[in-house]
Amino acid sequence: MSNYIGIQKIVLGITACLLIISPVWARDTAEKIVRPSSMGSGGDKTDINKIRSKLFKRLDKIKSKARTKARAKSELAEYYRLGIGVQRNKQKAFDLYNKAYKAGDPVAQYYMGEFYLYGLDFDNDGILDFKKDPEKGKALKKNAMKGIAKLAKKEDGEALYLMGMAHKSGRYGLKKDLKKARKYFDDGREEHYPKAQYQYGEFLLKEGRKKHPKACDQFARSAAVDFGPSINAIAYCLLNGRGRKQNRILANKWYQFGAQGQSIQSMVLLAERHARADDEQNYIIAADFYKKALQFTDKSDVKAWVYSSMAKNAYKKKKSLYYNYALGRNLENKSYINEVQNSRGKTDDGRDRSIGLEPGIYTRDYILDLAKKANSGHKGAAEYVKDFVVAGYIKSLENNQFRTLKDNLSKMGTHKNVGFQYLALDTDSQTLSLVHNFSHTHIRQEYISKWDVKTGELIHVEALNLSIDVMTISKNGQYYMTEERHDNFWEHQFIDVKHVLLKDTRTHKVIHKLSVSQKKHTSYDNARFLGSDKFLEIDYQVYDEFLEAFRRENRLFSVETGEVLSTDRGAIRRKISPDGQHIIRIIRVKDENSEGEVVHSKFPEWSDGEIISKDNMLRYGFFTPDSRYFVIFNDAYELKTGVMHKGHATAINTFIQPNHIPNTNLVMVRFKNYFSFYANTDDALIKVKDVPLDIKWKDTKQSEKISTDFGQVAFLGVREGGDTSEIYIQSIHLPTEEEVTKSIADYRISLKKDKEFQDVAEMYEVGFVDQALVRIKSIIDASPGDYKPALDLLKKRMEIDASAISQAMQYSITVALGMENDKGVGTAADQLYWYGLLANSAGHPQLADIAADWIEERKEKLTSTKGGVDRALQQIALLRSLALSKQGKTNEAYNLLFSEAAFKSEEQWAIRHIEWETDLFADIFAEPKKLAYILGKNAEDLPKLPKKRVKPSAFWTLDGRLISLGEDAVEKQDGGAVID
Repeated sequence: MSNYIGIQKIVLGITACLLIISPVWARDTAEKIVRPSSMGSGGDKTDINKIRSKLFKRLDKIKSKARTKARAKSELAEYYRLGIGVQRNKQKAFDLYNKAYKAGDPVAQYYMGEFYLYGLDFDNDGILDFKKDPEKGKALKKNAMKGIAKLAKKEDGEALYLMGMAHKSGRYGLKKDLKKARKYFDDGREEHYPKAQYQYGEFLLKEGRKKHPKACDQFARSAAVDFGPSINAIAYCLLNGRGRKQNRILANKWYQFGAQGQSIQSMVLLAERHARADDEQNYIIAADFYKKALQFTDKSDVKAWVYSSMAKNAYKKKKSLYYNYALGRNLENKSYINEVQNSRGKTDDGRDRSIGLEPGIYTRDYILDLAKKANSGHKGAAEYVKDFVVAGYIKSLENNQFRTLKDNLSKMGTHKNVGFQYLALDTDSQTLSLVHNFSHTHIRQEYISKWDVKTGELIHVEALNLSIDVMTISKNGQYYMTEERHDNFWEHQFIDVKHVLLKDTRTHKVIHKLSVSQKKHTSYDNARFLGSDKFLEIDYQVYDEFLEAFRRENRLFSVETGEVLSTDRGAIRRKISPDGQHIIRIIRVKDENSEGEVVHSKFPEWSDGEIISKDNMLRYGFFTPDSRYFVIFNDAYELKTGVMHKGHATAINTFIQPNHIPNTNLVMVRFKNYFSFYANTDDALIKVKDVPLDIKWKDTKQSEKISTDFGQVAFLGVREGGDTSEIYIQSIHLPTEEEVTKSIADYRISLKKDKEFQDVAEMYEVGFVDQALVRIKSIIDASPGDYKPALDLLKKRMEIDASAISQAMQYSITVALGMENDKGVGTAADQLYWYGLLANSAGHPQLADIAADWIEERKEKLTSTKGGVDRALQQIALLRSLALSKQGKTNEAYNLLFSEAAFKSEEQWAIRHIEWETDLFADIFAEPKKLAYILGKNAEDLPKLPKKRVKPSAFWTLDGRLISLGEDAVEKQDGGAVID
């Protein structure tokens, strides 16, 4: 660590000196600072150009040797690691060290050990590209020392330096011996090795003022080749007149040069200086220097030092956060522990509050190791682990018990405003990603946790930067989109959006930086993945300075390339067909509820197209799997021809968006308590089967994510009757090929029946009643127990005389009862219900009562049928109340309905007929307020009564007799009915 912050005390000591020269320091960090041409006067005259010329000659020789020699590869790696003579490149340095290590170079082995000890972040995005393995790192470094000692005897500069460092610290099996360390550094600097020159200069600096000039000579020689600590040290010498004539302007130039990328000490020094200036411009500059400092090193203790500097200069809200970051990097530091303890605070019920985690990935093993250390009495670990306990990842610290997906997730976090935003099953369907946020003691932070689907165990947690919000996750779980705001380093506030990023959920790496609006005060509303996750649509608002108001805009991006495909003004919703060739845009100028246009265009015309409607309800439409139609409730828009087909067979009357199952002709629709599957064929969407949900969820507190293979679905929500969130993963049993084939065959049969029925209906309408009766009986005989012919006739009640319909219904009921099985009784009960409704409307309330009697006699046989006894009780109550109302006994009718317990049942099929077939229930609408109260509605929410009603007519009794209007039907002992 002394290699980077060995003069930390010096830095702190000269802060007071810097305060008197603020005009010199207040410069824009974007300005390129060239390397100063002088080291100042006093001491040896360092010829910078001569030293650099020798450097490049040596570098050329090393590059040549590195093609075949392991030692040269290791030397070249050092140049790339430190940025001496070449552009600093951690990735290239690592690759060279790795090759040299595999070829047997001990120095390379030492640095590979260091990489294992701290990990490596090649692209400075906060995510380690080379993972840590501290134990392996320590072993590699210790085992390398024997070979390094041999190289030191051969006067190898790097080996001499490493031997000096080992004796200086007393590590890796060597005793602490400062005399030996000084001798090794002295020998190393004679080999012109810059790190040895710097360390030798540090020794001289501590040996009295007479040796200060020689110390600064060593700093000057290594600073000439851009060695960072020496750049900072020579600036210190010039600033304070230590071994050099005081020259503050030249000192400032060296500090500025070092802070551009070579010296972490200079970066932190300048950051502290600008932070104390206490104005916004200097805060921005300070933040930039701190960011550079954090990216400069992967060493945990050095990062901790940077964070502690940030904490000292931050306001209260951020001070505790940065100290917690520092503690996470260095659990041994007592001052960090004390600062975190003093700022953590307690909840009202005495529990610890969380503070916030440094952005990065925390594996299960890391958290477990932290918990074990805490249990063993380690003070730093005991304090830092509290954030994981409070967040809920650790269920019990005493026995190191982790929370799993099977546990109550509402216990994650102690704060009321903990929330879950998104969940996604990853592409392999083996892991689940959960995005959630926590409001900590002073800040709000989002985490992405990853869980093993099979075991339910935590895999890792990614803590996002405070300024990052996750806006959406793709359906296939492969991507997520974030907005990153300008983060004020000193207090918890964000200023405008800085970046919109598309990331990979597995690696958390940035795939694309998306170009949205660069204007200030941009507000992001929504984001959606479209077209099998090939496109990303973003809604946002920008402030129009001319209009002095916000205006809505929308951009569409290619997920593959990140390029902008279309930019539109207004509130836009796009839908893209499965084949990617058609786009439906719902355009509203103001907001989601304003009037607008529905436009169809063909790829790649993202902006133009044909207006097909001005109905906002089209936003609920969807494409059929074959990309032939855009379906809207009962209608279908044919994409190729531009024709709107009314009452089309592809229509699914639902507000719920179906999911197309890739590489199949199937779609899946999630209803309240089940999934429905439909097959797309023959210009229709054909119902195949329903799959019930394992759990009934509260509608407003549930979301789900379906795996890419549609084999399972992950639910996040609250069960009906419960009040706590949970994760539940359910298997989905897709329809088999046989089920799909049978459904299609049944559909084709039903099409044939529909055509036959249309012919029958037409016969009735034109007056061929007897011929129609013969045909309808043959249809019923072909499918005994099928209620559809009776229901279809009921729907034709305004065109066909009720007398004719009742004769066909009576025959259908008789056939169903003759089956003598559950299906027959069940369909007979439903048809008796419809028969009674129609009879009452046609002026025969006694027949409605008789239908109710027939259902009541058979209700115990309905236990195993859909709806069961509750459904039958609802049917009976409604029929009897309608009959009473028809006879003028309105109060008795309402009293009967009021007392019916079956109306509280979850099965509301019979009651829903009031909305479906409102005209048949006109008699109980006499007092709307009473009816609304019974049904649990407001009077204004009741359906409106249509003007058209069933015409009074003669009617066929259940035993096959025709009764006229006004005649009484009396029930016989054997269950039939006769004319009185």
